[in-house]
Amino acid sequence: MSQVEMVLSMLRPVVTSMSAADKSDLLAKISQLLDTTDSKPSASGQSQSNTLSGINFSGGNNNALNFAPVQNQGGNVNVDTNFNQNYVSNPEIKKVLDNLSHLKASIADNKEINLLLKEPVKLEVEKLEAELKKATPDPTFIEKTVATLKQGLTGVLTLAEPTIKVASLVAKLYGFPAP
Repeated sequence: MSQVEMVLSMLRPVVTSMSAADKSDLLAKISQLLDTTDSKPSASGQSQSNTLSGINFSGGNNNALNFAPVQNQGGNVNVDTNFNQNYVSNPEIKKVLDNLSHLKASIADNKEINLLLKEPVKLEVEKLEAELKKATPDPTFIEKTVATLKQGLTGVLTLAEPTIKVASLVAKLYGFPAP
């Protein structure tokens, strides 16, 4: 039995009795654990596909699928060990995206922002998220968008901290002057 199967066999009985919120929390903590123990520090997501008896299995976002056959007692198994992993994101970008998500939620819940400005600010955050998720993001666009957000939100007391945090993370990531 592989290590993965041993861990899964221990988790199965517990997971079946968990609420959806507990399952979501468990998934987040397992993802965080896997991200911090990853042997490739520059990557946090992976994508892989396997073919088994003509059926293609694929996964992404930390879903590694390994359907390598196990040798039975009397038989031989020929295993093709083609196990490709493509990393799609690095931890710094993931951290920025997490903080942007928090900022977006804070904007939506904030009562201090003028209702006419709330939607355009939310759209700016979404544009920044979309740009950061691209394979080759445009640093100039990112810098201008962060500057716009910083200018518009640092005056709102409850949003100043998350805005500066996002701006600092992006500045560190792309080498912009820190706020």
